[in-house]
Amino acid sequence: DVDGLARVNERHGRSAGDAALVAVSKTIQSQLRASDFVVRYGGEEFAMVLPDTELTNAIRIAATAKDAIAQLGIAHAHSPAAPIVSISGGVAVLPRNAEMTAQQLTAAADQALYQAKQEGRNRVKPAELLSLVQDSHDN
Repeated sequence: DVDGLARVNERHGRSAGDAALVAVSKTIQSQLRASDFVVRYGGEEFAMVLPDTELTNAIRIAATAKDAIAQLGIAHAHSPAAPIVSISGGVAVLPRNAEMTAQQLTAAADQALYQAKQEGRNRVKPAELLSLVQDSHDN
């Protein structure tokens, strides 16, 4: 999620917000491997799909993308997180042999993203999937 993108749109117009989205998406894509891809998932959210990636590596890839976006130095004076465009991320992976739906995996990533925002934004947080997988078996 691009932190405070609505404020860019409000202060500088949608073309500035769109330019920031393009720069963010290109930067995320530049950090991915050939088998990975990024998609826009809502207004200012993106999803990175990282096949066959363990949680530790997924966190590393997301953090590297976050840092690369910070290196762009796109000014964002009205950001809730930093004076430049930044992103917050939630990371969730599908454990091997886990019975989990795509909706549960997405919900886990969204929950971790919400936690990253609650803790101040401009950070990447992993999802706590073990409890979610166990909860899905209990229901």
